[in-house]
Amino acid sequence: MTEFTEAINRLAQNVDADKALEDEHARWRLYEAAARSAQKMPIIYQALRFEGNELLLSATVIHILPLVVDDERADWVDLLPQGRSRDYAARRATELHILEARTAVDSPVASREEINNWSQWLQLRIAERSENTDLLSELSEVGTTKRIRHEARQRVRSLTKGR
Repeated sequence: MTEFTEAINRLAQNVDADKALEDEHARWRLYEAAARSAQKMPIIYQALRFEGNELLLSATVIHILPLVVDDERADWVDLLPQGRSRDYAARRATELHILEARTAVDSPVASREEINNWSQWLQLRIAERSENTDLLSELSEVGTTKRIRHEARQRVRSLTKGR
């Protein structure tokens, strides 16, 4: 039994492991369901080390990045071969780090230049989650889309309501 087969069998408690070995759609469902349990992350990691489908590998790593702590993200990104998928995953890991650092009430306010360098994905997540009204006010002025600016304004209103 290969290490990949063994890892898939350990993940596949309630599904057909043979089907998961043969079918990438079944493996995606298996990885996605297993990712709901922090205890299964090491087993998923082991399986992904031998995952032969690069698109499935990339999608699974991207799915898992927000579920693991910042210090572990580089290890997950390193599972991907050099190229666009790995670059994208590395960028997302960096964005998640920024998101986590910028959502607290006492997080520093970003400069307009810094905000302009953030992706739309990151700007929108910060607009939706930040507790820092100064940062949100800045984002409401310089966010790259109408939706981001609107979301930031709405978030400021909801945080300052009743003060």
